[in-house]
Amino acid sequence: MFFNSLISGKTGGYNTPVLFGPYPIGYHQSFSISNGTAAAVVEVQSPSACSQFPQPCSVNLVVSNKNCNDNGTPANPADDTYTFDITVNGSNTSGNWNANFDNALLVLMQLAILHMARL
Repeated sequence: MFFNSLISGKTGGYNTPVLFGPYPIGYHQSFSISNGTAAAVVEVQSPSACSQFPQPCSVNLVVSNKNCNDNGTPANPADDTYTFDITVNGSNTSGNWNANFDNALLVLMQLAILHMARL
């Protein structure tokens, strides 16, 4: 024997699961099921959301291995540069990170070093 649902035009056989939905979370469903001679009202409460809000990420840095380079001119501190390593640690982060230097002095210094290297 088959039943008819007055929601979405669904039909099916008895004792056989039939998928209804998808319906948005937070909206309960109420509908009738009938076999032509008998009917039943069905009310389905929406479950709680199954997605979770992303956890906040945290990022911390470890600066190490600072080295000064006198560029072969120990008496001229104006052309000295330095390098350093940064280890980036984090949780709930993306696969990679990128560094953005928002420092005009750094750009001017790099240009000066390039210019001095050409002399």
